[in-house]
Amino acid sequence: MKLESCPFCGSDKVAWTPIDEERYDIIKEGFIWCHGCDFTSDIFSDLKSAAEKWNRRTEPMRYGKWVLLRSGDWTSVYGCSVCKRRVTVGCDKDKALDRVKTLYPYCHCGAKMDLEG
Repeated sequence: MKLESCPFCGSDKVAWTPIDEERYDIIKEGFIWCHGCDFTSDIFSDLKSAAEKWNRRTEPMRYGKWVLLRSGDWTSVYGCSVCKRRVTVGCDKDKALDRVKTLYPYCHCGAKMDLEG
């Protein structure tokens, strides 16, 4: 059964993880683990029930961009175009946009920050 992308970070590196791999033929319990943001779900009795719940709450991916709000010589402030969250990066102002894109490829609202500004 296919697992949809992570609703928290948008990563498609999501996997069913048995709680006891050595006895998986007897114990089918496990959880869903996102390797993108390290989120782990509750424990489910089997993959089918976990996937049904996981996939049901997946929303379409949102996309945004980091908008420059304030620029100084060594500190710049950017805002998410989706939720208006602010992040501050400390570096040369000529390198600030690249730095914020590297540090924050996703906003905490879940938007993938890959639109060009």
